[in-house]
Amino acid sequence: MYPDRPLELAPLAPKEVTLVAASGLKTRADIERLQAAGIKGFLIGETLVTSGDPGKRLREFMGD
Repeated sequence: MYPDRPLELAPLAPKEVTLVAASGLKTRADIERLQAAGIKGFLIGETLVTSGDPGKRLREFMGD
């Protein structure tokens, strides 16, 4: 699962680097796991593009 790769790499990054996860994000739970590891940015593409309602899907990712 792609969201696990940033979790593996995050501890190796210098503290002053802003970490971004850029692949495989499917759920709000993925975002929460990555945020807990210090990841601050997220690139969410395919999940939104293939959604019937991208706005609703984005709100779900944001926790609304």
